[in-house]
Amino acid sequence: FISLYSLLVFSALGAMAGTYAWFEYRSRASTEFHGTAVNRTGNLRVGLYSEQDLPDAAEHGLIKDGYNYWAEEGLSADTLNYFLSASGYASNTLFPLTSGTYETNGNFQLKKSPVFMKNENTHTHATSNEYVYLPLIFSVNTDRMSPNFSIKLQQAKLESEGRLKEAIRIHFDVDNENFVFAPYEDNDGIDTIGGVLDLDGDGYIDYDGATLQEYIYGEVSNVSYKDETNQGGTPLPIDDRDCFNGVHYPGSHSLSDDVVYHTTEYLGKNSVLSSRNVSFAKNNVVHANLTVYAEGWALGLTDKVKGQKFNLDLTFAIS
Repeated sequence: FISLYSLLVFSALGAMAGTYAWFEYRSRASTEFHGTAVNRTGNLRVGLYSEQDLPDAAEHGLIKDGYNYWAEEGLSADTLNYFLSASGYASNTLFPLTSGTYETNGNFQLKKSPVFMKNENTHTHATSNEYVYLPLIFSVNTDRMSPNFSIKLQQAKLESEGRLKEAIRIHFDVDNENFVFAPYEDNDGIDTIGGVLDLDGDGYIDYDGATLQEYIYGEVSNVSYKDETNQGGTPLPIDDRDCFNGVHYPGSHSLSDDVVYHTTEYLGKNSVLSSRNVSFAKNNVVHANLTVYAEGWALGLTDKVKGQKFNLDLTFAIS
């Protein structure tokens, strides 16, 4: 009986656009929501949780009940876009961000990308209009079904042009824990969130002009440099360059082998689909908080992805 209560929750089309590499994105990308974003069954109610008042909720198919905004006919594309815009989240833009290191039993906070010759991403928080946040809520007709249910992710489909799909991440805020899910990957993995980069696009790894030490971005520890200097190399042609493939500048000093590059973990489909709770219960309502973003340190997210589009479909089920 319970297996009949499955629903397609999220369907989105998005795109990335920009100027230089993922760190220097400034152009508006489009993240469009098509058709019905959240469908419902006869005994299942779906909606959105918001502590911020949504004054035009009724005009977009939402019925207010305290902080709960129920969508009796399901969350349409119009309803979802209204909520994201009214709440200050990205409704037509995704900017590259990073999860940084995070504690699975603590707070999760997205961080902005590095800036040329500045290391700010370890403490500068992303703004809400740079990512998508969906605080979904569910309830059932308890005359037909027990109220003690949870939500599991049953299926995830992610397609994109080029390598953009490799960088899409979904953070789940679950009771007493949180985790990052990579919907394109089958297996668990890690992203390295610190290293050397070519942010100015000149083909060389960025370096300090005074010390000739290569500049390091992101989260690292035990920073030290080799005494010997680099012989240098030939930069790739302009059209082939990205922030990750710069060569050493002649006479520059590379980081020593003692440097520790921090990493952040993500879960793949084998660890999440149909086997992991993605919800928590509060005041007789089941919550599933999703944050959709692009991980800038993923090697697939370079200036090559500008203008590329992606499709994301998630199917949830009651268990």
